[in-house]
Amino acid sequence: MIALTSGALLLRLYQLGAKPLWIDETYSLDRARAPFSGLWTDLIADHLPTYFAAVWAAYHLLGDAEWALRLPSVLLSSSVPIAILLLGREFGRPLGGALAATLYAISPFVIFWSQEAKPEAAALCVATWSTYLLLVAWRRGGRVRWLVYGIASLLGLYTFYYYTFVFAAHSIGVAFACIRDRRLRDLAAWSALQLVLVALFLPWPLVHLLGHIDEAGFPFLGPAPWNIFMLGFITGPLGGFTGDQLDLISSRTATAAGILLTGLVLLGVGYVGKRSGYSFQWAILAAWLVTPLIGGFCVQLVIPAHEVYYLLLVVPAALLFASFALEAVIGFGRRPRTAYLASATLGLAVVLPWVGMDVMLYQDAANQHSGWRDAAAYFLSHRDSGEVLVADPAWQASTLAYYVPDPTLVAAPERPPTPALSCLTDSRRDGVPGVWVATTSLAHDAEIVGPNLRSIAEQTDTTAVRGSVRIVHYQFLPSATATLGASGWGDFPVEAGSGTVTLDRPGALRFASLCQSAGRDQNVWATIRPEHWPSAGNEDADILARWTSPDSAYLVRVRMDATGTSWLQIGRWVRAVAQPIGKDTLIARGSATEAPRPMALHAEIVGSNPTVVNVKVWPADQPEPKNWLASVGDATPGLQGEGNIAVQAYLSPRADNAPMRIAFDDIRVHVQ
Repeated sequence: MIALTSGALLLRLYQLGAKPLWIDETYSLDRARAPFSGLWTDLIADHLPTYFAAVWAAYHLLGDAEWALRLPSVLLSSSVPIAILLLGREFGRPLGGALAATLYAISPFVIFWSQEAKPEAAALCVATWSTYLLLVAWRRGGRVRWLVYGIASLLGLYTFYYYTFVFAAHSIGVAFACIRDRRLRDLAAWSALQLVLVALFLPWPLVHLLGHIDEAGFPFLGPAPWNIFMLGFITGPLGGFTGDQLDLISSRTATAAGILLTGLVLLGVGYVGKRSGYSFQWAILAAWLVTPLIGGFCVQLVIPAHEVYYLLLVVPAALLFASFALEAVIGFGRRPRTAYLASATLGLAVVLPWVGMDVMLYQDAANQHSGWRDAAAYFLSHRDSGEVLVADPAWQASTLAYYVPDPTLVAAPERPPTPALSCLTDSRRDGVPGVWVATTSLAHDAEIVGPNLRSIAEQTDTTAVRGSVRIVHYQFLPSATATLGASGWGDFPVEAGSGTVTLDRPGALRFASLCQSAGRDQNVWATIRPEHWPSAGNEDADILARWTSPDSAYLVRVRMDATGTSWLQIGRWVRAVAQPIGKDTLIARGSATEAPRPMALHAEIVGSNPTVVNVKVWPADQPEPKNWLASVGDATPGLQGEGNIAVQAYLSPRADNAPMRIAFDDIRVHVQ
């Protein structure tokens, strides 16, 4: 037991810091850098807090080195051989348990994903230990044992959503045994325990997952048919192919090993089931093997929430059945030497390819998902003074910034964007030569930054491809504008106080964040020039004040409807949702058959607890009036401090006369 655990630990610690961080791991780093309370409020919809709490602790104890962030996964994964050995003893098959633990320790697939700052290895650990604890509690009873099992299951539920399939597998196994043996009282007690655990967990997905699944950013690749789904499982979790080894030989070798293991698993399921009389232990292990496979397949038919490494938590069950089959081969033959030789040959047919793939993993560690590290190095070696690197899409920014000594050199087109991006047009006027943009083949949306840059910059020949990342240099065109008026950047540029946004489709939302606009007390002036009225619904021209992450601000909106009427709306902007404060105020009634008249706007946001928002809107060809058109007070937490200013436009999904353009002119900002 000590030897297997120590060996598994050493194999997972070796080259732990050699692999560069990638986007999923830097998300874990971002969560570790944030306040601990954010683990319960700010996680992406499909993430759960338990694993990230462990990374948070590792970060604050050991720092942000690659090995430190991955250490929780390594330690949790390295404890699994102990649980596998104990499971073998529960089956009365200690040799099979030892074989399974050995295979687990050297599995290249398990090693690879145990060296990632991601929750899959933690889910694997909890799935294995909770299954062992269930068998012990069932066999020996006792409230303490059932309490420990309940705590382990609850930790699993709060670690990774695929653990719910293991949780369900436990119920299936218990129900099978209780119904077969007519232990209805035990089934009722078990059901009560499960209901308690569900009640303790269910509020989380109801609040964080239901209605927010789009936030997860799953790549929609379409549902996989059953044969392709199973081939991925056989080649990956069973065969050992990680997907980062691009060697065709490794893929075919892993497929062959996976097919052999699949045969052994099926043999083990049948052999152990028949020999044990389809015992409770067999039912639990079989359900643990099958339920996540069926559940994962069904889930990906509905939403693209599946990667092959999500099935990592099935590996111990598969290896146990395969090892029981190897043990059975020894007893099949009449000649012990022949049986031992056959069993050893089958085992070596799996072990030797895995050892080879392990060696390849370690040799190639520094090159695995290295695109962001290498792109950052290319940027640092080629940039001129003042130039920044823009991540497009924004989710690359943290990974790129990890490998840049000054993280402020990396900008992100998020909401709100980083200051370096908001001030691109100012950089142009200040003589900065250009700007760099990093894109990735992993993105599933169209590029944003490059097309927007074409109005102020042109692409140069300085470009490079590093793995899945492409980095391009843009040289600013000469600027003939004066330095008067606000500047900004986002979905469209603002320069010298002017910017025009194109709403290219119904439902379009476009913004530009203003440079050097951060503050608490803010005054904003702008002239709004809509091109025409919407055919249905509304067309909105907005000012966002005190704009902070996560996309929250005070909202000053000029709403133009299909009848040719303009309204003023004051409210809050909370995560892309407008929340009006008070009633809308009429600005002017016009005609939908006539072009909209330009409107001037002045918004004042002052004070704190409460904040007072004062707004005037008047015809642009007239002087500014003395009195405010509307005023409101508000003390919403999170909006009482400093924030940025942005201009924004929106077109109703009901409008069918896109594209529509809105010009923001004469933008001026005064901040205290």
